[in-house]
Amino acid sequence: MFDAILDGELGLCVSTLLLQEYEAVIARKTKPEIAENILRAFLLWPDVRRVRVSYRWHLIEEDPDDNVFVDTALAGGAHAIVTHDTHFEALSARDFLTVRVWSVEELRRTLQS
Repeated sequence: MFDAILDGELGLCVSTLLLQEYEAVIARKTKPEIAENILRAFLLWPDVRRVRVSYRWHLIEEDPDDNVFVDTALAGGAHAIVTHDTHFEALSARDFLTVRVWSVEELRRTLQS
């Protein structure tokens, strides 16, 4: 997936809340300084687009922390959220959503076609 981002085949939408979530996860696994440097570099990629989340949908009840991904994707007009997290299956019942939930394999097949 990261190769597709680096090659310009795939763009990403990020929000402040999403970046904070990434920073917390990376900092837990490494060090806060490393997390900060990774995110700073991440934001320099031309196909990473910052979006402003102006509405919180609260569509995933099972794990409310996952909603930041949904809210960011919807605010950014994303085509898909790529995840293996089963909590996102809750989105399939929402017919009005324009964003799809894909596995890494589905993304790979889409990029190869």
